[in-house]
Amino acid sequence: MAGEKRYTRIPPESTGDRVYMVHTAEIEYKNFNTVVGGSTAHVWQIGQRYDVAGFGGDGTVHVHGVFDRGDGTGILDVHYNKTAKIENLVPVADALISYGGQDISQVVAAYDVYIPAQNIMGYDNPDYGLDIDIRGSANVRFDEGQPQLDAWGKLRVSGATQLGSYIFGQQSVITNNFSPVEIDGGYTSWDGNRKSVRVGIDTLASDFDGAAGFAGMTSNQYHHYIPGSSHLYMGTALLNSPETTGSTRRWGMFDADNGFFFVVGTGGVNAADDTGFSVVIRSNAALAIADRGAKDLYINRADWNGDKLDGTGDSQEILDLAKNNIWWIDVQWHGAGRVRFGTYVDGQRVVCHSYYHSNRYSYAMSQTASLPTCVSNKSSGSTTTNLYVETWSASVWTESDIDLRSKGVPNTYGGDHVSVTADIGDAWQPLFSLSPNEQISAGIVNHSLYVPTRISAYAFDSVTGDDAIIDLKTEINSVFTGHSFSQVPGTGIDVSTSGTSFEGGQINLQDMFKGRFTEELTDTYNNLQNGAVKNLSEDGGTKSNSITGISAASTAVVTIGESRINLREPQGVNFPLNTSRYGGKVEVFGSTNANYNGLYYIKIASLTTAELYTDEALTVPVNSSAFGAFTGTATLKGFQGSRAIWTFYAKTRTGLFANAKLMVNVNWKEITQ
Repeated sequence: MAGEKRYTRIPPESTGDRVYMVHTAEIEYKNFNTVVGGSTAHVWQIGQRYDVAGFGGDGTVHVHGVFDRGDGTGILDVHYNKTAKIENLVPVADALISYGGQDISQVVAAYDVYIPAQNIMGYDNPDYGLDIDIRGSANVRFDEGQPQLDAWGKLRVSGATQLGSYIFGQQSVITNNFSPVEIDGGYTSWDGNRKSVRVGIDTLASDFDGAAGFAGMTSNQYHHYIPGSSHLYMGTALLNSPETTGSTRRWGMFDADNGFFFVVGTGGVNAADDTGFSVVIRSNAALAIADRGAKDLYINRADWNGDKLDGTGDSQEILDLAKNNIWWIDVQWHGAGRVRFGTYVDGQRVVCHSYYHSNRYSYAMSQTASLPTCVSNKSSGSTTTNLYVETWSASVWTESDIDLRSKGVPNTYGGDHVSVTADIGDAWQPLFSLSPNEQISAGIVNHSLYVPTRISAYAFDSVTGDDAIIDLKTEINSVFTGHSFSQVPGTGIDVSTSGTSFEGGQINLQDMFKGRFTEELTDTYNNLQNGAVKNLSEDGGTKSNSITGISAASTAVVTIGESRINLREPQGVNFPLNTSRYGGKVEVFGSTNANYNGLYYIKIASLTTAELYTDEALTVPVNSSAFGAFTGTATLKGFQGSRAIWTFYAKTRTGLFANAKLMVNVNWKEITQ
């Protein structure tokens, strides 16, 4: 009778009541590592499945124990495959036992072993019992689901510290926190009704180029990794038409060089190879690239060791990527350890794949774990459909209770005694500008965090010695020409005291004082997302202005239609797509007089005008005298540049203080990453 291996009977054996038992078996083996043509150095793998020649079902047994006599014989403790148990099948004598296609040993005999099932079983369904793992630990859960452990195995309770919070309820969240990149049909579009952002490729856009189209939305903050603290990303993502081929859509915690993310490639979600649905470990380290053959290590869904979200996993869920889902990634790091990728199903946390790096490789899994959140979309030559990733929110946590400002190294800049000549009715007089070092090394942007802690100043009349009245203002990313930065000794900050400012930046301090001034900033700049000065991601992202005119003159001058120009004078080129697409220049395109269209460098002339140059040093202007009149409308577009620039301004009352002098000191903490 089928299924007899699942129970025994109360005597008499033929007619007695059935008592549910857990079936296992023991297989005596011989000729271990001496089978002709087989392995000679195999080690039994506890917890793995072995093939038994001629056995029923899928032909496998699960080995959960072994007794090796050391003479080529021994006993395997096994579970049969489900079909073999139901159909009462038994391995036959002399059948070959193999692993990974290599013969290992032979069967001597097999016999059943029954374990009483008087464990803790389900009342309504006795097939469900208390789960015991390989270490003898019981699977204990709360009423609302299993307890959660962080990347280091600690029970998740309160105490995590949020490093980044991005809820796209307002467009300003994108403007203030991200550096979107839009190239050749790429777009990042905020939807005020859905309160979401779509990162996509518009195949109908006038500038669409399937081979080069790209859209990306990367946070400016690189979220600081705390050694020994679990690093957690969570975010939502919806992919329209996920089965459609052509584009590569990514979401997670990554940049162009390093990271951890989900991806649906050019083959669509159902493709079985790297062009399908995968999780990815990215590193730009030379050893990693040499070993992997590329920066990205793909783990395809078919190879996930957790829930594949195709109905076969513990959740039994077939996840629809065309619906809004929450995704999470947690990282141990220290350069090694584990990375887990997962989602939520009906409120329950589901692990899709766990990547293990320790004791397997001679290099780190990535160059850093201090990473931004990112959603990106790359088209290909076969892209024919407007495909996008839509997201409503994202966040990054360190799973310990810590004020990261305590990790910072204190530093200071003391300005010179500057003569303040701007009167109260004049334009603001720039004193100096501070900016994080642009690069750590060639091509590597400095993403350290600089948290202002204190501004102090003293103003006096150098002739009378009286305290002077000063109006003080600071702006982030003013419109400026002629900066020349040099490093503040012993710090990660550069200073510029040269150039001309046209203001137009974001004001973050404005005050008036007489004599001494002190502003403690620890309460104002009390978090890293909104309270740290940091360089911009992806070379500042692409920015554009509408062009209303270009002069036909010995030096071509562009006039834009907005209140300020969004692009800047030449800066370092670090982001790969800036290198390949613009090379650090800006592009004029769309003019009906094609003479004006092309790539140039710009020199800022005012809030709304810029001169065009052919060289990065801004010594050879574009002579447009022979171009003819500018006609139609056009666009000025390029990468903004990585630098975040904090400029200090002052005014006085020259009628009262004709010889006003001002010294400003700035203190901050540097969180290096």
